[in-house]
Amino acid sequence: MRVGEPRRFFLVPSGESMPAGDDELSDLQLVVRKVDLAAMEDFEVDLATAQAHVDAGWGRVLGTVRDALRQLTGKPATDEPPDLSTWIGVTPGQVALDPQARRAGRRTLLARAGELLGHDVSEERLDEAEARIDDFIDNAPRPADAAAAVGESLRDGAERIREAFVARTGGDRQQREGEE
Repeated sequence: MRVGEPRRFFLVPSGESMPAGDDELSDLQLVVRKVDLAAMEDFEVDLATAQAHVDAGWGRVLGTVRDALRQLTGKPATDEPPDLSTWIGVTPGQVALDPQARRAGRRTLLARAGELLGHDVSEERLDEAEARIDDFIDNAPRPADAAAAVGESLRDGAERIREAFVARTGGDRQQREGEE
């Protein structure tokens, strides 16, 4: 999905390379890549197609889980696709790609959780919970950031090992060998 406005959606087959450029695209895991949008036009889809793609993936996953649970209880697996919108009122594709549907689904989920616990959740409490969720999402480390942090940590660790080696041996091994 294109970062910023207007929102655009792309279905890029796995293994397909994306040409580098100045435009930002984010995948569903929130990994942002710099790409050339003009070269991506063949992969562009509308919102409904993008949502259907996400729903199909979640449908396969949830169908597999449902069938495993059915088999544990002695019931046969079914070919019926799971209805993904029954619990929170929106599908995973809508949650992933439509901010208004995401908000509606979250509010339904929070309200149902309150009902489950025997609490009447006010609109004010829903707003507070949603603000906390948004803050968490906005400040959560992204995979690319985490990878960069791991790389920095490894680089720092290697430098500390090198410094300890030099301190312990009195210098670089190659330098000593050259002196002999």
